[in-house]
Amino acid sequence: MKKSLAPYSSLALAAALLFAAAGAAFSLDVYPSVAGDYSVDFPSTPKEEVQTTPAYRIVSHAINVDNVIYIVAHGDFQVPPPPEIELDANIDNYVKELHANVLSRGTLAFARGDQPLLAKQFTYEGDRLSGKGIVVVDGKSSYRAAATALKPYSREAAVNTFLGSFALVPPK
Repeated sequence: MKKSLAPYSSLALAAALLFAAAGAAFSLDVYPSVAGDYSVDFPSTPKEEVQTTPAYRIVSHAINVDNVIYIVAHGDFQVPPPPEIELDANIDNYVKELHANVLSRGTLAFARGDQPLLAKQFTYEGDRLSGKGIVVVDGKSSYRAAATALKPYSREAAVNTFLGSFALVPPK
């Protein structure tokens, strides 16, 4: 059975719900993965969760600020996951853990430097939340960035700012 990032997102999501942080200033944070570094602008310092097995290592960073849960995660696998299967499994499992439904998903032009990668963007909604996300596969690494607004709040600008800041750092 193939492992995806999604089973470990609920831990990070639960942790983020426990921590409320003040301040709206975004700062660039850079994180390492097997395939290379990636960056995202969190509004405050996120909590890190790490799960390691012989087959994979999953690292997630999450925080709840102003009724938005921000999460970025990556999985480093011993064997490269099949990109199309990993992208859809990542989306489906993540949204299922949120007790939400996928509203849309589509291909996304995404790259690490000049290397194009398979990626998808998606939106989701549940009784108590709505959000957007991006999933990307690069060799042995799989990535997800998502931002979830808690209802009844509408935080579209904050969600879009966070997702717009997510990038895979070009190789040095």
